[in-house]
Amino acid sequence: MKRWIVVLRLASQSVPEKIEFARLVVSSMKANKLFSDPIPGYDDITRLTDELQQAYEKSRDAGREQTALMHTKAFELDSQLTALGFYVQRIANENVENGDAIIYSAAMDVKRTGRTPERTFAVRNTPHAGVVVVVDRSEGRASYIWQYSLDQETWTTAKVTLKAKAMIEGLTPGKRYYFRVAAVLKDEQGPWKGPINIIVT
Repeated sequence: MKRWIVVLRLASQSVPEKIEFARLVVSSMKANKLFSDPIPGYDDITRLTDELQQAYEKSRDAGREQTALMHTKAFELDSQLTALGFYVQRIANENVENGDAIIYSAAMDVKRTGRTPERTFAVRNTPHAGVVVVVDRSEGRASYIWQYSLDQETWTTAKVTLKAKAMIEGLTPGKRYYFRVAAVLKDEQGPWKGPINIIVT
């Protein structure tokens, strides 16, 4: 049976990275109708993120007491982000065929366990500004049409490839993009998969 597990990697993040990650998670999830009633709520995560940022800024010019407070706030945020990760994981496993795309759309990562699930349509940011990688399940001897949109009404064809993977460049960091893909087999275009969305970094 397929099962998806969310991976957050909070322990390896610095405090500024943790703050940035928390804000990205909230902004990414708010735009997804699947995450309409998250536990914990977005307001709680935002409040804890703001408190951690304030504690971090004060700790840079203060002593041990303020640094201890910063670590306490970081622990509180970690706990709530972990709970939010379990919430996203539950949603992903209720929609198991698109589970990885659901998790990626929350700005989180996945770990596969059990039988390796088939790869489905997903999009991920890269270390390069304005560049994302889109991946689909291979349809064998096919070509793939990759499109993106800012409003889900006007679509731009980014690339047509012979592989079920493409790198899309020239996007604007900080903006939310929607992506879709269609496979073409024997000159016949299949249905569009998606859209899935991500805030480009």
